[in-house]
Amino acid sequence: MQFPEIFDTERCLLFLGSGFSAAATNKRSGSPPVGNGLQKAILSEIEEEHADIDLKDAASYAASRGVNLYGLLHDLFVITGLNEDQKTILGKRWRRIYTTNYDDAVEFFEKDSGTGSRRLSFSIDDDRPRKFPSNTVVHLHGYIHACDKKNVLSQLVLDHRSYAEQAALESPWWDQFERDVQGAEWIFFVGYNLNDFAVAKYLTKDPRISQKTRFILRDPVSDYLLDRLEGYGSVDTISTSGFADACANAKTRDPISDFHQLNAFRLIDPYKDNKAVARPTPVEIETFLTRGNYNFQSLSSTYPKAEFALPRGSKMKEAVEALSVSKTLLLHSRTANGKSIFADMLSLELSAAGKSCVRYTSHSDIPPSEIEFLSQINDLVVFFRTYDDVVAVSDEVAQLRENATFIVEINTGTDQVRRSEVHSFLPSPIGRLDLNPLERQDRQDFGELLSRSGIPSDGIDLSGTGRTELRDHLVDLLNSPYIKERLNNAIKPLLDDKEAMKIIATACVMRAFSIHVGTDFIRAITGGDPYDILLKNEVAALEFGALSPDALALHSAVFGEFFLKEHVGARGIISVICRLAIEAAKRKKNGANLSSQRSREARKALGALLQYGRVSSLLGSAAPETQKSITDLYETLRDNIIINDEPLFWLQYSIFMQDLGNYGMARNHLETAYLRAEATEGFRTYQLDTNYLKLILQAPAGEDDFPGDTEILFDLIDKVHDMLSAPDHRIHAIRVLEDIKVFCAKNGADLTDGERQRLSIQCLGIVGTLEALDIGIKTEFETDRSKAAVEEAVALLATYS
Repeated sequence: MQFPEIFDTERCLLFLGSGFSAAATNKRSGSPPVGNGLQKAILSEIEEEHADIDLKDAASYAASRGVNLYGLLHDLFVITGLNEDQKTILGKRWRRIYTTNYDDAVEFFEKDSGTGSRRLSFSIDDDRPRKFPSNTVVHLHGYIHACDKKNVLSQLVLDHRSYAEQAALESPWWDQFERDVQGAEWIFFVGYNLNDFAVAKYLTKDPRISQKTRFILRDPVSDYLLDRLEGYGSVDTISTSGFADACANAKTRDPISDFHQLNAFRLIDPYKDNKAVARPTPVEIETFLTRGNYNFQSLSSTYPKAEFALPRGSKMKEAVEALSVSKTLLLHSRTANGKSIFADMLSLELSAAGKSCVRYTSHSDIPPSEIEFLSQINDLVVFFRTYDDVVAVSDEVAQLRENATFIVEINTGTDQVRRSEVHSFLPSPIGRLDLNPLERQDRQDFGELLSRSGIPSDGIDLSGTGRTELRDHLVDLLNSPYIKERLNNAIKPLLDDKEAMKIIATACVMRAFSIHVGTDFIRAITGGDPYDILLKNEVAALEFGALSPDALALHSAVFGEFFLKEHVGARGIISVICRLAIEAAKRKKNGANLSSQRSREARKALGALLQYGRVSSLLGSAAPETQKSITDLYETLRDNIIINDEPLFWLQYSIFMQDLGNYGMARNHLETAYLRAEATEGFRTYQLDTNYLKLILQAPAGEDDFPGDTEILFDLIDKVHDMLSAPDHRIHAIRVLEDIKVFCAKNGADLTDGERQRLSIQCLGIVGTLEALDIGIKTEFETDRSKAAVEEAVALLATYS
């Protein structure tokens, strides 16, 4: 592929390797050291040029001999001069500049140019700002001006590639690097050297990245270097001078004037290419229903008929009505109940009505030019695949609140426990559409679709009396003998590939726990480039999902869970959960900025992976080995210092013990959770309080001294009562109140008259609060059931008087 004739540097990523700085001049009137040059310079200071010791030992030995290492580093890495080619390249505005160089060549140019404008400079030791301006420079392997006389030895370690790579990959800055790589028009590596970094650790062979990646090198290039770079981008032997000439002639593009010029957003165009799309075949329909894999054009060509996907006409009507009075519509459901497909059908409906619909591309930075263009569009509708995407770009898309409507896919549980936050990030009024239950017509459409496609429906209950959600029917379909055999044959090539199995299993667990993170997370767990590994079995891998630069996007959570149970097993699943939880804990601890996307993703992932209910559901609560597997999981995680300090870990371990009927151990673990909470700044004990109350209410009378101190019981009831008025905690409080009736039946006779009277007064107060809730809240949370249980508790208490 020829070097691009036209490129806009403001949309391009510039990566500076050691070869770029080779022509610069340092304070010693030489060039900054490359490769093992620093080690040689240190050994030269002590006249031990031929000593066979590594950099760290050489530095420690030199320091003990009185060598001024701080002064040496400054002499070697502080730049005092640049050539004209370097000035030309640095004189351009770039989307971002990344460098593995320890010197200050970029910063020197800013001071020396005398333009008055200063390019912001960061090292991975710095906190990453929430708003990250373009044209900044980030030092991935340390920075000379982050060095002082106290930390000089630790800074020297960063010059060793293996240490530097690990520090960069674990840094909160790494997700920003991956976002920039994904969003850049072109990526230029200038002066790359094998000593800079292992290309396989920083890049991917995904053609969507490699086709826009250029390595600017000097001729001749060694065959070994060419081999290392193969598949990661194109090599251009034009040297730095040739690249400087190209930059000098580069032109800034005109302002965005068309949807197709957007990068962080994609226009949802049902008439793309204006080509007639053939009717979906039975094989395509089966692939869609069992793997979740589908072509948007197949959907657009059949909607609103039930020839490919269930049109869900009743819910679609509700959605359109809600949008007539809402600035935001939340499409909420549990995992695998069809949020994404429904969102795509809704985009077709709105496009047909004249709306301009775009979808945000996950993990993408949004250039100001794209927001400026979109802010001028009337009847704009912006779709988001996840609520986390909204949070990540909330500042940028805030400018669209006036002219746009937001449609966001969100898990039902997330909406219920983060309701206040949802309202802070999204424009009001906010409408909600519950996509969990299937209507009678939906179930009928599903049965007819199976029949027309020749897919046996044996064992699939579409009566609506028991299994009422789409997920239920998909699980039944996957477990039918006909489909199970076909799936096993399709994925058979992967089963003997250990590396691919590790990646697929990891991705399946992440999908099952609704964990949305970048490929760097999978890299950290599996130790390889997911795209490169799965490319060997691309056909079989695509049965699972799409390989994209930012993630391995599984098409179907149900298919993923089927694969885990059939081919990975309980031990394998637990192993993956352990590795994911430990990596999430490490990232959570290392997250300097708690509001950053990386930190948020790590906290959410860890919380999900620790949840007893989710783990039990994934393993199969009725499976004989489930109890032992979960015990092994919690015991393994208990040995991790970071996880052991997590209050929510001990809460989930307590819930597990309670489910086993070990109420004494459950209480011990819960008390440990409270101790961890006291030591955790800002931790709120809502979940601990509701579960402690549930533990007391459900424990058998006299079991391990339950209920114990009734003052604890009364205090917890008051706390849970207060939660009924808190949008984010209401769901937990409402469910636990139903157990008050159970407690009164078991323990009411053993309470004193004063205790029964006090408990009755508390219950009547709860009944009053439940009655006063908004009708919409009563319906959503089914509060009448809890209210009836509390009223029965009052009646029971009265019988003991």
